[in-house]
Amino acid sequence: KYVVHSLERGLEILELLAERPQEWGLSEIARALEFSPANTRKLLLSLKSTNYVMQNPENSKYQATLKLFRMGSALMQRFDFCSEARPLMKKLSSQTNTVVCLVVQDGDEAYCIEHAEGSTLVPIIFLRRGEHLPMHIGAAAQLLLAFLPEEEKNRILSTSSLNAWTPSSVTDITKLNAKLKEFREQKYSIDRDGVTMGISAVAMPIYDWSGRVMATISIAGLSQDFMDEAIPAKLEALKETTTQLSTRTGHFS
Repeated sequence: KYVVHSLERGLEILELLAERPQEWGLSEIARALEFSPANTRKLLLSLKSTNYVMQNPENSKYQATLKLFRMGSALMQRFDFCSEARPLMKKLSSQTNTVVCLVVQDGDEAYCIEHAEGSTLVPIIFLRRGEHLPMHIGAAAQLLLAFLPEEEKNRILSTSSLNAWTPSSVTDITKLNAKLKEFREQKYSIDRDGVTMGISAVAMPIYDWSGRVMATISIAGLSQDFMDEAIPAKLEALKETTTQLSTRTGHFS
């Protein structure tokens, strides 16, 4: 009952003008959003008076100003991604009793920028805060690789040494590409024994405001705890965390 509908409609106009950065006529905006022309005119006058939109005097069409960009830039300067992720990762680690890693791309490698451990220490986990991993090794790194533009992904695969870390590591480019395609389509990755024998992991992406994958989070533990029947519950817990973090970076699916 406290919803201000005029504010909602004004924000819808701003989103339209921001997402499709061309000049819009009043009737075009009204038609696109299914608003009445009279109400659209009132909303545009308010947005214009507060400098969120400007009007071209030559054709009377509207477009968004950079005021939104300045606001977004100010928010991003105060946004500390690791600080935002840390409590969520600790909760996820305790909930799943796994090691949780937050991984980003660093050149042609994957880089762990944060990790958290549950009450039971998982042995022989390689990837910890501040450590690198080849992009073809491990659930978190492979998922980053899967979401790269095709040209960049192929360049990394063709120029990197695709060394095996364990007998289960996938180093054949054809097989690796098939796995990456599957990961991209299902939006999560699974790696069993590929980094350390006896250790398995699943990972999911974190999206930025534009919908680009900016990082991945993996949960790792003993392979015996990552059998097929255990994966759905782990993915559900992981998705809750990645959705919250993606929302905080401005991605709303």
